[in-house]
Amino acid sequence: VKNFILILWNIYNFFVMNANLDYWKPEIKQTKSENILDIWLIERLKEVTLKVTDSLENYDTVTSTNSLKSFVDDFSRWYVRRSRDRIGINSLGSETDKISCYQTYYSVLEKFIRLSAPFIPFITEKIYGNLTKNPSVHLQDWPETNGVIDYGLIEEMKSIRQIVEKIHAERKKLGITLKQPLKKATIYGNYKKFNEDLIELIKDEVNVKSIEFKKGKDK
Repeated sequence: VKNFILILWNIYNFFVMNANLDYWKPEIKQTKSENILDIWLIERLKEVTLKVTDSLENYDTVTSTNSLKSFVDDFSRWYVRRSRDRIGINSLGSETDKISCYQTYYSVLEKFIRLSAPFIPFITEKIYGNLTKNPSVHLQDWPETNGVIDYGLIEEMKSIRQIVEKIHAERKKLGITLKQPLKKATIYGNYKKFNEDLIELIKDEVNVKSIEFKKGKDK
């Protein structure tokens, strides 16, 4: 309950609260988002859908449930937390980015609820009905697993989150609060070159003006 159902409910509740405040409604026609967080979340959903489907076909419920829990954790601790300022009446971004966030959030949540329905049948029934106004989630089609998955982006985002955790740990060790901006953070390790969108995620998350990567011992 604590590590999955309540987190999923909070994800749903956060979306509904802000969508209602913004009077946002799901649209049939959706535009492709250019925000790296949206793109990543969609790819993660593809990955977890494939894992859960394959696992269930092989009667491997342990792998299925672990995959669902891992996705909910990523959805909540990274996507929702990094997107809080993108939606709602006090959003800081453009209207286009706000709409992209709502579209991605709704689309991914709706599909994930269908994916989770065999595991948590009652709460998914409640969420799905409130979210879509459609008939029972248990009468819906299983989410599709076709399409190429961008595993490269998924792995890059894992690295970005690891870097963020290390910088947070270093700040804590040195007694430097997150509210205090830093001029630069130097990351040592054999990391591949990240695009600017991913670099910006690091800088925003850890309140650093610039990031420098150097080859050497990972630290």
